Amino acid sequence: MNHCLLTVLATVTAATVANCGSNAPTAPAQAAAGAEATTFSLSGTVADNAIVPIPGALVAIVGGTASTLTDGNGRYTLPGLPAGTVAVRASKDGYVASTNNNIQLPRTFPADFVLAFTGPSFNLAGDYTVTFTADAACSQLPEVVRSRTYRASIPPGGSNDYGVTLSGARFHNLGGFIASVSGRSASFTTAPDGGEAVVHERLGESASIWIDFFARADAIDAPTGSVPMFATYHFCADDNGGGVFSCRVSRITCTSANHRFTLTRH
Repeated sequence: MNHCLLTVLATVTAATVANCGSNAPTAPAQAAAGAEATTFSLSGTVADNAIVPIPGALVAIVGGTASTLTDGNGRYTLPGLPAGTVAVRASKDGYVASTNNNIQLPRTFPADFVLAFTGPSFNLAGDYTVTFTADAACSQLPEVVRSRTYRASIPPGGSNDYGVTLSGARFHNLGGFIASVSGRSASFTTAPDGGEAVVHERLGESASIWIDFFARADAIDAPTGSVPMFATYHFCADDNGGGVFSCRVSRITCTSANHRFTLTRH
């Protein structure tokens, strides 16, 4: 079956991923000279399910007059806001609007929004082979872990978000990741907080590899495709074999935006 998958490659950089949940402060904007009140700026990004920035989205204070449009990178700034609690709504035609009713100002980290695409999206459900290939610059990683291939099963989903189950190796608990689709764009990511969406494989009796990653395809258009992957590889030669990654002696770690994520549909 000639379904599409990943023709246009997305360039995923560390800066791109850092934008999602960044702790970069938003500087307060001082009121005009002579005014008693201090005002603050609220900043953030608006993106779709596949973490593709949405330009021209309207970001507005609910019940107020302050509003702005996102720029070409999906970023926005609302200046001149007083201290306190505000409700902020992000919207654009073709997407489901999102409202955060409890934003506290001053705020030291961005207020980001994800809008669900309302049009038809590519159906990712099916059986695949997935390969994680480490950046060649990560020479400290053992050869055996630099390229790992697994079977991947993506069941039909009720929305544009899919849970992907990995098999074909020994995993700690359940091996898998999350796939999200918006139109013909898709993102693939693990849950670095230690949730079930993890790639944590046992290698032998004690060695282990853990991969936290994010990859994005800007268009889905071929049975096989490969995209850059921002990821951190953790290799441990003495993992204790439990459900939690626990290096007792040594750990080799390599973070790069030049790892590779390859997905092949069967």
